[in-house]
Amino acid sequence: MTPETLEGNKSIARFLGFTYFPHNMEGVEIPGWKTTIDTSNVSKFNQLNNIRFKNDNGIRHVEYNPIIKRYLCRSHNALKYHTDWNWMMEAINKIESMKYNVNILRTTCSIYDDDFKCRNNGQYQTATGETKHEGVWLAVNKFLKNLVVL
Repeated sequence: MTPETLEGNKSIARFLGFTYFPHNMEGVEIPGWKTTIDTSNVSKFNQLNNIRFKNDNGIRHVEYNPIIKRYLCRSHNALKYHTDWNWMMEAINKIESMKYNVNILRTTCSIYDDDFKCRNNGQYQTATGETKHEGVWLAVNKFLKNLVVL
């Protein structure tokens, strides 16, 4: 994995709310990439309410509470945004939830708002890779580098 890929994967993980907790950090029992929601109140709430059953047409299924703390992986090298579509789609879904459009055509990906101008700097955020996945990964990282949070 190149240093650029490593940094890009770390950037996506941070965008999705994950923080890296090293093994030598005080109070860290399990090191790795985790969400930062880690208060005792949230832990108690999750223990009581983390699983609910919902009945749809007689079918029971499990529904998880959205504030459950998530463990992603152990090390920076284990981040898979550059190789795994399931990991990448979580970033795409978050970008779309921010009211941006994501358009993928062959190996090119464009991210833009409804005015076809990315709010970050007034232009498309677009990238082309050797593969479709690489094009999406590059565009997401370009988007994140230019993202201005108001």
